[in-house]
Amino acid sequence: MARRGVSEEGQPGGRPPIIFAKDAQVIYFLWSLAVLLVLSGIVGMILPALPGSPLLFAGLLCAAWAEDFAYVGWRTLTLLGCLAVFLHFGW
Repeated sequence: MARRGVSEEGQPGGRPPIIFAKDAQVIYFLWSLAVLLVLSGIVGMILPALPGSPLLFAGLLCAAWAEDFAYVGWRTLTLLGCLAVFLHFGW
């Protein structure tokens, strides 16, 4: 079975194929971590003991990483990171 971006026979010259896809376990872990961080961030917006905006940003970063940054690019993540810093420090 060919993986994303690699044919069955691999690369020319007898080298093993380069595999771009992550393991399913890594993707599930990143999505689980993203959900946990986003929910913690939402709770942190209400409870002052938890830093809400940095946790939200970390969760969104994990979700973007799980999808190989296909839907969220560096510009969006930079903007979200700046907003998280501004909200956290109260500027």
